[in-house]
Amino acid sequence: MRTMNDKIYKTDQNPKIVSLKNIVINHIYKAIVEKKYKPKQHIKETVLSDSLSISRAPVREALLQLVGMGILTKVDRVGIFLNDITPAQILDTYHTKGLIEGYLSNDFTRYCDKNDIEALEHIIYEMKQDISNGGENQIDIGTKFHKTILKYSYNKVLLNTLKQVNIKSKILFSQNWSKLYSTKDIIDRHQKIVDIIKTKQSKAVERVIREHYINTGKKIAIIKGKKS
Repeated sequence: MRTMNDKIYKTDQNPKIVSLKNIVINHIYKAIVEKKYKPKQHIKETVLSDSLSISRAPVREALLQLVGMGILTKVDRVGIFLNDITPAQILDTYHTKGLIEGYLSNDFTRYCDKNDIEALEHIIYEMKQDISNGGENQIDIGTKFHKTILKYSYNKVLLNTLKQVNIKSKILFSQNWSKLYSTKDIIDRHQKIVDIIKTKQSKAVERVIREHYINTGKKIAIIKGKKS
């Protein structure tokens, strides 16, 4: 059911209902990625409400959700601030991401066909093309790759949990990706996933995807530790 906190955005095909809360979350996410917000910066409800022309109720709801996710922190009678995520929290985030996506990948391994494999191979080709043009779209292309692996997953509880974890992991990855892997590593890591999916060995696929994320989390945690 559509509520007062929803807006309708029309696309070429169908109208799409977008939650005002999610508009605020996406705005904050973009501001963090673009480094407009700094760690420990005060994130003011009134400023967001005025700048986005959104009432304070959905803004407050968005802020509290981000507090629950550990992206923001709430100090009683003081305000809400951008959290300075610790190495331990980084490891927890990527470990959780790897566990959930790894488990959900069993559905893809079981049901994927030749067209699905070709779709993943084409996304890797897009990665190569993007790298040759400067690599500005690697995060979006990587997201498309992993969304494809979730194509046959219908566990709403796990998918919703993964969606929340993804917000934090994308912030961390976007701030560090150029320091994490060489261009060859980026391609090889995703090709490894495709190659193991082709074997139809569910447990092996689950393990590779889990390690894919845990290794990234370890690298980001090391970078974060050096900055602290």
